Amino acid sequence: SPEDGRRRAVYIISDGKLDDANRIGAELDGLHASKAEVFGIVVRRFQNSDVVDQEAEKTLKPLTSAPQDDHFINIDMDHLASEDNPLSTICDPTAPFGKYLSTSAAAQRPCYQYEARRDCHTDRGCAWSDLSLQCVGSPCLPHCEESVCVGDVLNNCGWDAQDEVCFQKNVCDVDASECPAPECVVEDGSCVLNPCGMTTVEACVMDEACKWSCEAEMCVANECTATDAASCGSACEWYEDDHGDGHDVCAAKRCTALQEELCVADLNCEWSDNECAPTACGKYPTEQLCSHDPMCRYDATACPAACVPATPSCNSITDSCECHAHPECFWLASQETCVEGQYGACPTLDLVVLFDGSG
Repeated sequence: SPEDGRRRAVYIISDGKLDDANRIGAELDGLHASKAEVFGIVVRRFQNSDVVDQEAEKTLKPLTSAPQDDHFINIDMDHLASEDNPLSTICDPTAPFGKYLSTSAAAQRPCYQYEARRDCHTDRGCAWSDLSLQCVGSPCLPHCEESVCVGDVLNNCGWDAQDEVCFQKNVCDVDASECPAPECVVEDGSCVLNPCGMTTVEACVMDEACKWSCEAEMCVANECTATDAASCGSACEWYEDDHGDGHDVCAAKRCTALQEELCVADLNCEWSDNECAPTACGKYPTEQLCSHDPMCRYDATACPAACVPATPSCNSITDSCECHAHPECFWLASQETCVEGQYGACPTLDLVVLFDGSG
């Protein structure tokens, strides 16, 4: 880093081949030597890359800092105009480029940049919202007077006399005998934050280290977090991604019930040949793996969450009762046909849509 402590960064954005790449590279050599971060962005017109985009990548990517795969990105114009574009997340440690420039070790950062509940709680200026499932600013910070601060009992506010700031008290900063569950847990005689103390299913499953227990109706530690088959525990099973997209996962063994009633209570399972076994879709333990099979869909509202048969397309349904069972479908009695709801008022129709591509 430069002697003055300031960071240096260069962003090169192009939508085509760089004809003067060699000259630019020579001028960047000094910046690379001074540990400046050089990023490259190819902006393409269409969703998929074409020859022009590929040529741009060949000339731009070699100019970026190492590792080049982390300092280069090929995005479409819509992404460049979005709120999370690379220029808007320059110092966001959770962003691809931002992690190289952010002061991630700093004691404080914007609350929204804490993605995990446990990280959010390490910053006194932030609070985790189980409602919005994100880290937000503490409701105590706007109180600039001590009397107003200590009077906000609802938000558990406390006045820091040294910094003259109102912070939300640590709910776990109490004696072990008064440790509040499930937010906190007693460890080694002290009351500390429970890493899986979320009170809703949605907040719980956002953290890979946690899982929702349907039996206990609470968030508990996930014992199946291994990243390789050898480390996947005895209570877990290693599932490989047949599509080769790198979504191999260690997940809890499923369909282990010995009684039919308990077996079929899990939508992932069926009772067959006097034993509990995964259904055709239930064999996929995660949403990513489930989504690879067009015949299946992931039901996150089930407990436990389940990979279930996909809803058939309206056009494939031939029975009126079955058609009425799907709210997105509409039964045309005059034609004895099931159609998608938005087309329910259409007559028999031939439709042509023309797009002007000249501009």
